[in-house]
Amino acid sequence: MRSPLLIAFLFLMALSMAVVLAVPNFKKKFKEYFVTEHRTILGKVVGSLSPGAETYVILKIKQKENIFVEIYKEDPKTETLQFLQKLDLGQKKEGHFTFKGEATNLVFTNIDNDENLEILVPVFDSEMTARLYTVKYNESIMQFEILNSN
Repeated sequence: MRSPLLIAFLFLMALSMAVVLAVPNFKKKFKEYFVTEHRTILGKVVGSLSPGAETYVILKIKQKENIFVEIYKEDPKTETLQFLQKLDLGQKKEGHFTFKGEATNLVFTNIDNDENLEILVPVFDSEMTARLYTVKYNESIMQFEILNSN
């Protein structure tokens, strides 16, 4: 009696797994349920926005399928990092560019000749077109914001 029930149960489990693996949406949901959130650091820059200002640590992160910029403020005495902000670039593919003769994927530089530095973040969009995002600190709202994508 138990044997036919066990065989039927195993058959239904195998059939269910085949359906989950064959349908992309089911496969993705199944994977997200069992796989923990994976983060990869793609790039890191450390510096001050202006001379004598606080030190920031900027990380370019790939998490799940999207690329983010995470911004931390460094305590000068303890060197501990305080999370400030996470910006979603809305892109999935890592990019790089040549800056001052060096290939890089994240840069702290002054592009608008004001007193503060900006963060340049290269990525590729879904059509493999290169995009260069500019992230700047907005003093009026006391947050970083994405200015544009070229």
